[in-house]
Amino acid sequence: NIEIILYIENTNDKPQLNDIKTQVVFQDSWLNLTPTVVDEDDDMFTFSTNFTELFEGNLSKDHFKFQNGTGDFRFKPDKKMVKKFHTYIRVEDSAGTFTREDFIIDVINVNDPPESASFNYSIEQYDPMVSFSANEGTDPDNDPITYTWNFGDDTKNQSGERLLEVEHSYQSEGTFTVNLTLSDNQGFSIQCSREISVTLPQLRGKITEMNV
Repeated sequence: NIEIILYIENTNDKPQLNDIKTQVVFQDSWLNLTPTVVDEDDDMFTFSTNFTELFEGNLSKDHFKFQNGTGDFRFKPDKKMVKKFHTYIRVEDSAGTFTREDFIIDVINVNDPPESASFNYSIEQYDPMVSFSANEGTDPDNDPITYTWNFGDDTKNQSGERLLEVEHSYQSEGTFTVNLTLSDNQGFSIQCSREISVTLPQLRGKITEMNV
């Protein structure tokens, strides 16, 4: 009888990452991604990514977190990061074999309201005419800005693009709350208010009694 002994040597298989499809995330929201790995050898894994290299290393923990032990990938983009990123996650087992999965992160813009609403005014004593001057606002999305003035005396608002300077004549004395609203063409707005005091000229004269 011939005894044959077969020695079967294990050949390490590289880990397999499940397909990572395009990840869509809105500005100022967190993208949470945990890759799924299959490995027939039950090896330990180490994960890595090139994502921070896309920012030349200038990506703070407020925007990006990555776990080398699990591959957990978290990203919170801001307005300046609205674009498509081509990146990958790489997984390596304890035997040194590795694989990687390339994918796209598509950051969607979220409209922001205009910024920097403020104004000054000029008023003379006993003059009902008040001059208002707004500081020019900005819009993060470069939308056109409409300036709307409410003078606080139940008169019609004045509104228009780049309406930075207006005049208004008050018909009564008192303290009025003036509102300036900056709005974009997406319906987002910001407002500021100031109180003004108006004093109207007094009628002065001499009454002479006449005897008939």
